[in-house]
Amino acid sequence: MLPGLLVSLGLFQYRIDPVKGAEITQASLKAQPRAPAGEEARSAAERRRFEKNFNRLVAAMDDFQREYTAAGGHVWPQKKADALKKAIKDLQLR
Repeated sequence: MLPGLLVSLGLFQYRIDPVKGAEITQASLKAQPRAPAGEEARSAAERRRFEKNFNRLVAAMDDFQREYTAAGGHVWPQKKADALKKAIKDLQLR
């Protein structure tokens, strides 16, 4: 009789409550810090700036390579090299 009573008491204590689990999950999600809306816009603007500067770098490399190759590698295209150096500098993250 005693073992049966202990088993039934144990089963009554162990109840599965899916609502309680959902409430705990909601509470933990509410407690997590969120990024402010301005930060998301700032990161999008930073990404656009990076993409623009990266595309400039690719174009500057292409221009330099095209002019250097056209001269057979005997002439250093100083203007294109300066533009390439500026594009590299602009691409660096702040």
